[in-house]
Amino acid sequence: MLGNFVAALALAGPLAGLPTALKAPTEPAPTNVTVAWASSAHDAVVVTWDETGDVRNRVELVNPDGSPSGVAWLTVEAGQPNQSALPGFGGVYNSDFQVAVSVVDADDEVVSDPGLSPVFDTNGPPQPVIETVVPREDGTVAFSWRSGTRTDTTPGDPLDVPAESPARFVPLASYSNFNDYEQLVPAPVAVTSFVVPERDKPYNVGVRTAPNEWTFNGVSAPVNGTKVTATIPKKVTTGGKLTVTGKVVYLTRACDPGPCWSIENDDAGRLLRLQARTSASAAWQTVASTRARADGKFTVSVKSPGTRDYRVVAPPVERAANRDAKAYFATPATTTKATPPAAGGGGDTEPEPQPGTGTGTGTGGDTGGTGGGLPITGAPIAGITLMGGLLVALGAALLRAGRRRTSITG
Repeated sequence: MLGNFVAALALAGPLAGLPTALKAPTEPAPTNVTVAWASSAHDAVVVTWDETGDVRNRVELVNPDGSPSGVAWLTVEAGQPNQSALPGFGGVYNSDFQVAVSVVDADDEVVSDPGLSPVFDTNGPPQPVIETVVPREDGTVAFSWRSGTRTDTTPGDPLDVPAESPARFVPLASYSNFNDYEQLVPAPVAVTSFVVPERDKPYNVGVRTAPNEWTFNGVSAPVNGTKVTATIPKKVTTGGKLTVTGKVVYLTRACDPGPCWSIENDDAGRLLRLQARTSASAAWQTVASTRARADGKFTVSVKSPGTRDYRVVAPPVERAANRDAKAYFATPATTTKATPPAAGGGGDTEPEPQPGTGTGTGTGGDTGGTGGGLPITGAPIAGITLMGGLLVALGAALLRAGRRRTSITG
C-alpha cells in the first residue's frame, strides 16, 4: 500500500507550494545591476543592467540574503532596453532589499544565475517619541514629542537621501467612535508640541513624520475618558457630617475595522476631591480629598459649615511610563441646604444659651442675668440656702400654732 502511495505522488508531479529545482544555467548572468533615483523628486527608481545578447529578463526584489521578498517580479522582454522600474515601489518600506536580474526563457523558467544590485534600505524617517500627554480641565490635551533615532543598516547605499532638517511633523487625533485619525494641521510643521481642542473621549493623540522618499512613520498614545457618579445629600444639619459616596471609572477605546466604542474600567486609587462654593458666583474650594478603592468606589466626609454647592472632581492624570493619560471630570453642582440642629441635638452644633451664661442685664428673665457680677456657685450660696431653710421651718411652726389656737377657741 505504501508503494502505491509513493507511486501516486510521483505521478502527481511537484507538490504545490514547494520549490522546484531550477534548470541548470544556460545563459550568462546579467552584470552591473544598478539602482538609482529617476529624478531629484525621488518619486521613481530605475533599475539597469548589462547582459550578453538580447534576452528576456526577470527583475525581482529579494532580501539581502537572496531569498524571495514576496513582491511580484517584473519581466522585460527581449528587444527592450535593459532597464526597469523597481518592483513594488510605493508599497515597500522599512526593510532592506536588493534587486536580482535573471534571464528567463519563453516559459518564464530562470536559465541564468542572478545578477545582484547593492543592498539598500527603504526606511522611513525615525519614529517620533511622545514625551508628554497632559489633559486639561477645559477638555483640551497638550502633548509633546521629539524626533526618534534609527541606525542606517546600509550606510552609503545608492538610494540614500539626506534627512530633512529641521524635521516636520503632522499632529493627529483619533475619533472616539470611528477607527481613523484626523489631521490637525493642513501640512507638516516644524514643531514638537500641540494642543488638541476639546473632543469626545476616549481617543488617541498621535504624531506622524513628514514623508521621506519611502514613507512616513508615526506613533500614538491614548487619552482615556473619566466618569464619576456621586450621591451628595440635599440637606444636612449645620455642623453635622456631610457624607458623599460614589464611583469613578476610566474609559478606554476599543475598535473594529470601522466603529469604535468605550469600555468602563474601575479606576482603583484615583484621586478625588470634594469641592464646595458659597454661591454660583463664588470660586470652588477643595474641602476634602480621598482615593477610590479597588472597585472604584469612594466615600468622603466633611463637617457642614452651612448651605453650600458641592461637586466631586477627578483631576486630570498626565501620561507616565506606567500609566495612560486620563481626562478631567467634575460632577454637576448639587446644592446642600443646611438645617439648624434640633434642640438638645447631638453632633457638632452651636450650643444653646444656658441659665446664667446668657447676655442678660441683671434684671432676671429667662436668662437669669449676670447677678450684678456675683458668682452663682461656692460657699456664699450655701449660706443663703441654709438661712432660707431656717426661715421656712419657722414659718411652718407658727402656722401650726395658729391653727391650734383657732381650734381651741372654736
